[in-house]
Amino acid sequence: EKLITPRGVIGVLIRDSARVDDNDERDWATIVPLLTIALERSLLFREHAGREALRQSDAFKTALLSSVSHDIRSPLTAIIASATSLLAYRDNLSRESVEALLKVIEQQAGRVDRYTANLLNLAELASEGDSGTQTVLDLREIAGLAIAGLRGTDRHLIVKQLPEREMLMRGNAAMVEQIFVNLLENAQRYAPAGTTIRIDGHVTGQGAAISISDEGPGIAPRHH
Repeated sequence: EKLITPRGVIGVLIRDSARVDDNDERDWATIVPLLTIALERSLLFREHAGREALRQSDAFKTALLSSVSHDIRSPLTAIIASATSLLAYRDNLSRESVEALLKVIEQQAGRVDRYTANLLNLAELASEGDSGTQTVLDLREIAGLAIAGLRGTDRHLIVKQLPEREMLMRGNAAMVEQIFVNLLENAQRYAPAGTTIRIDGHVTGQGAAISISDEGPGIAPRHH
């Protein structure tokens, strides 16, 4: 017996015709449509699951590309600007200026290297419950690294008010640093020059809490 749906034949049911009576015929007439519906629903569910997985994969790739373009653009801009300055003005720059520009290139190249490592380990990072790339971090040190890697810090007063005791958490160091970098760069971008950007933190009973605040316009409610 063919199991037929609008999409065509989706299966074949075989029975022993030598052992069929009238009651079996009536039962068969009832069972075949039910089996056909059940099988079709199973196929539709599998197809839907496949489409949903593909949709989520595409959404993830889009978010990843957006994040990568945001995270890498800033250090690359700093590297290009510093290298261009060295090439164009090397004969007129003081030794201190040259060393400062080379330091910028070194720091920002290190950031790009960390981002690249994160991309290579992204599948591992995204695995639920995975702790292979996680270590115990001190948020005070991570905040310091993020601030050291910023450009244009002379436009704002950056005030860091963190406790003297360790602020420990478990996580991926580069990813946590990138949280700080993104928030601080946004504060630099939108807060008026000459205003204060604050990094405040305290240790709680269950961990640590940190806030980054500025004197900019804030995020519009429609973008929350």
